[in-house]
Amino acid sequence: MQAKQYPPGDLFLVEQKDNKLFFTDRGNSAELLAEAVDKFFIRYPADLTVTFSRDEAGKIIKLIFSMNGRSMEAKKVIKRD
Repeated sequence: MQAKQYPPGDLFLVEQKDNKLFFTDRGNSAELLAEAVDKFFIRYPADLTVTFSRDEAGKIIKLIFSMNGRSMEAKKVIKRD
């Protein structure tokens, strides 16, 4: 099954705080729990799986998140201060 592209202009944030990863979308934030090296999950507020995809050099270029059997792909955007 091919993942759908995340809607343009609809952004979420994945950030590291105190050696933990957090996923924030529409004001809701939850810790990403490790399942494998590049695969994480959230139990609450929804069952969500986040898988990071890397290029040939090993740099993260996008992620795929799945919820309720549906997958969406999002390109990496770097936040600049």
